Amino acid sequence: MMVKNLKYYGLAVLVSASMLTQAGNPERAGQAGAAALLINPYARNSGMWGSNSARVRGLEAQYLNVAGTAFTRKTEMMFNRTSWLSGTGIFLNSFGFTQGLGETSTIGLGFVSLNSGKIEITTEDQPEGGLGTYQYTAYNVNLSYAKMFSENIFGGINIKLISEQIPNVSAKGIAVDAGIQYHTGKYDQMHLGITLKNWGPKMSYQGDGLARQMNVKYGNNYEMTVNNRSAAFEMPALVNIGVAYDIFMTKDSTGALSKKNRLSVNAAFQSNSFTYDNYL
Repeated sequence: MMVKNLKYYGLAVLVSASMLTQAGNPERAGQAGAAALLINPYARNSGMWGSNSARVRGLEAQYLNVAGTAFTRKTEMMFNRTSWLSGTGIFLNSFGFTQGLGETSTIGLGFVSLNSGKIEITTEDQPEGGLGTYQYTAYNVNLSYAKMFSENIFGGINIKLISEQIPNVSAKGIAVDAGIQYHTGKYDQMHLGITLKNWGPKMSYQGDGLARQMNVKYGNNYEMTVNNRSAAFEMPALVNIGVAYDIFMTKDSTGALSKKNRLSVNAAFQSNSFTYDNYL
């Protein structure tokens, strides 16, 4: 039953991958919103540019391939603060933990926030500013569950609660990540990972900031409030398919390969819905 259910789960991910591959079109670049979801908040994954999706483990896997969080058997906690585009005053903060449940399951909670720093307020009448400043903030809360189905197969799902806002205008949404990892070989040195990220309904901005005052002449002049409607935007959905191979460099006292020192080769294909596909 476990293998049968996993087969259907893997099929669903592959079907989603094929749909996104068909939808991927560079001409749609810039049409998706919630771009903060594409920023990797963890240094090691970011340094590898997401190429290690087949082998990532622990809390960092909550961003890249949630199946990797299943390797947490006790408790893992992490906090990161990143100066994003140094000199702009933009900071990325992330905090989270994963907790093993029993022998096979793991739950996780993560929080990622992006703060733009101070931005000058400008208007049509005062394009040079002088009206004060405002801040753009975006954050997402991640709730994940991962399970070890066997010694070789791991799967997980992550639910994201998303919010973006400036004063008087905000957008809220929800998205889902799902991932699988398969590890095989005599020393578990061969790895395969498939993940679907940022799949969810459209978002749109709402709030008093979309309203404006205008003068209307109908008999006598009077002011009225006009509400501008905000078009809905898509999530930056993508599929990442990764492979990895470990080359163990040393042997133990019995002559068997030791896992203390290794060279890992990672590769991945990332199919993006709203921009060019990437080979990592």
